[in-house]
Order: sequence, then structure tokens, then C-alpha cells
Amino acid sequence: MQIDMDVQSEVLGIVNAYNYWDEIAFPNWIAFNSLSTPRNALNLAYSLWHLLDWIRLDRRHALAGQDLGVVHAHFVQECPMLAVVHDIATFGKHAKVSRPKGSVAGASAEPLGAVLYFGPGGPRSEHPSKFTVTLGDGRELDLQDVFRVSIEYWDQYFKTPRTEPIANS
Repeated sequence: MQIDMDVQSEVLGIVNAYNYWDEIAFPNWIAFNSLSTPRNALNLAYSLWHLLDWIRLDRRHALAGQDLGVVHAHFVQECPMLAVVHDIATFGKHAKVSRPKGSVAGASAEPLGAVLYFGPGGPRSEHPSKFTVTLGDGRELDLQDVFRVSIEYWDQYFKTPRTEPIANS
């Protein structure tokens, strides 16, 4: 597998889009699969969506330097589930979505249990759940499936060798 090595910036050792995928997004998928809590779901949604920012700044990618809206539109067309991921990430950050991409009308959780934490900061609990996303047209999607499709898309994307930018279409 070709790894993108052009460094534009570095944050905590992350130097390019592939590093972000490998060190942040994919491990968030592992965490979500291990414990499907709201925290892990939102961390995964944030990292899957914000991977686009890294791709836009990484010169080895076709859309490097393009307007962010162009980058978003390109990847949502390639993987429509990323539009749903966008809406979940935006809901999680802003508690609303003013410009939806995936027509998400809401998301619900069916609690599966609790994980208790006792330590500094006092007792806390997390609630593993089965998450369902409802679209504006009434369709319901299992969030696990939305994430799986997105992960499979990015996994295939990063398996494509990139030795120089791909020509824009």
C-alpha cells in the first residue's frame, strides 16, 4: 500500500491524510465496535467526516487545494453514506444541522447496558446502545451499517496507490 508522505502540517504526529485515517479514524471504528456508546459514535463520525479536510490539504490527492464544498460534494457522490456521517457529526457538534447533506431527521438509541467508571472526577457511566438514524423520507438506517459502508469506502480509497495527484474530472 502506498502511503502519502507529503507533509503540509503536523498535529500530534499526524502528517497526512493516510496517517489521519490510520491513527485516528480507523481506531475510532475499532473503539465503536468494541463499545457502541454515544462518545465512540460521535468520535467516529467526526473523524470519518473530517478526513476530508486532511485529503484537501494533502497534495497527493485529486482534490487537494480545491474548495471544501467541491471536496465534500465529490466524496458524498462517491460514498453517499458520508452524507449521513456528516449530519451525525454536525448534530453532535452543533445540536442541529442547518445544511444537511444526508437528510438525517433524527437519531435514536436503544440502550444495551451500562459501563460504570469509578475514579477521578467521580462515578460516571456510559451507555452502549444500538443506534438508528432516521432520514427525512422515513427510512431508518442502523448507524453500524452507515459506519461500516463508510469505513469500507475509505479503506478501499487508501489502498489505491498515490504517487502524484490524480487529474481532476
